[in-house]
Amino acid sequence: MIGRGTRLCKDLFGPDQDKENFLVFDYGDNFEYFKADPREGSGRHIVPLTQRLFNIKVDLIRELQDLHYQEDPFAREYRQQLVSELHRHVEDLNELDFRVRMVLDTVYTYKKLENWQNLTTISCEQLHSHISPLMFDDDKENEMARRFDLWMLEIQVGQLTSKPSRTHISQVMKTAQALASVGNIPQVFAQAEIIRKVQEPEFWEEVSLSELEKIRLSLRDLLQFLDKTNRKVYYVNFEDRILSTVYETTPYLQVNDLRSYNEKVEHYLKSSFWMKKQFLNCTITRS
Repeated sequence: MIGRGTRLCKDLFGPDQDKENFLVFDYGDNFEYFKADPREGSGRHIVPLTQRLFNIKVDLIRELQDLHYQEDPFAREYRQQLVSELHRHVEDLNELDFRVRMVLDTVYTYKKLENWQNLTTISCEQLHSHISPLMFDDDKENEMARRFDLWMLEIQVGQLTSKPSRTHISQVMKTAQALASVGNIPQVFAQAEIIRKVQEPEFWEEVSLSELEKIRLSLRDLLQFLDKTNRKVYYVNFEDRILSTVYETTPYLQVNDLRSYNEKVEHYLKSSFWMKKQFLNCTITRS
């Protein structure tokens, strides 16, 4: 596996940003046995888009429970739509899947529609931690449309919690500008009014929940018309913060110490009952 890790991967993280290191997960304690480099590395867990969409919808359902929103007919109906959608996804989970069976009690809990009517902090944590990782999007829907959904849902949660999501608002504004450049497409032209409105910063100051949902539904399917070559590509490189540094005078990895390696292999071969039998061309079955 170390040989695989040392393979070059040009432009892995962006132009002229090649692979410089790799991680080895040593479950068999080979590093300790062969006195190789024991330094540990940490990976970064990437949450899939489908899981992020599920989680943000759970957050929306929780926020829309407030009496203030329950008095709004649109917000009340919108929450019920979200509950029906996520409940259906849980109902569709295959109970024979080993991942589902590991959290089957939790799955059974949220297969009951009544348990969605009043989500608590604990309920949301259970849905985030145990249910959303089971979600997979089998259809081949346009990924850009689903990413646009995520932006708009993040904006909706930000509005409900009085924490405006300026980053996502900026993304939507830039997307609208890109759509305006392909206004000759009939489907884009049909949404000209919305495309113009969302480009104005003033529009976002007093926008309502119903308007945000209308924008999402009106523009999500238009992103397929954007020229992929003109889409801006973002390359990110998150660096870990170094908490402490330890200097060692001895080398970490003795990869060229072939004599030590050979001695260990020979010791194993000589001490193995089965290997002795094979070396002497004897029957392996004990007499």
